[in-house]
Amino acid sequence: MNKKRKRQLPVRKQQNEFITPAILRRTIRNVLPFYREIVRNPAYSAAWVQAVNTIDFVQMERLFQKVSHAPIAELGSGYSFGFRTPMRDRLYVNGFFLDPAQSKYTVGEHLVVVQAILPLYLRLATDIPFATRVTAAINSGNTTRLNSLIRGLIRSRFLLTIRAQDSGFRISFRFPISRKIYTNYTLLGVG
Repeated sequence: MNKKRKRQLPVRKQQNEFITPAILRRTIRNVLPFYREIVRNPAYSAAWVQAVNTIDFVQMERLFQKVSHAPIAELGSGYSFGFRTPMRDRLYVNGFFLDPAQSKYTVGEHLVVVQAILPLYLRLATDIPFATRVTAAINSGNTTRLNSLIRGLIRSRFLLTIRAQDSGFRISFRFPISRKIYTNYTLLGVG
């Protein structure tokens, strides 16, 4: 009996770098005052959307620094805040982008999305075991597990997708009338 053994192909590891619950929580805690202010203060929210739509990074940084004293390492397209990590030349980034890219943010749609993600961010900031489970799902690239952890905290009929990506996650919302897709992300970037 000469049975041929099938050659086992090596399991391809995902390209994610491992992110820790501490890095995730620190990033979320740094942006949480900003998102709270967007929800709490209509004038601040309108000023923010105006700065984003006119690509006024100086005004965006000024507005962010009014509510969070966290140092910003990057402000990118759409908008994003990059925070240093212990990993050399790596930032953990949180922000939004809009698809199609040439679209303009509206105060109302932006507010709806921020209100939807706020419960998730509050939980990540305050619940270490939850942040640990989310981080484990991110590090393993397990989008199904990540969905089951996050989806119950985001109560919005506009929620489109939740994905593990780049040692972080992307949460997308679609507004049917405008056909715009707002994507909130927290992921590892280059600094």
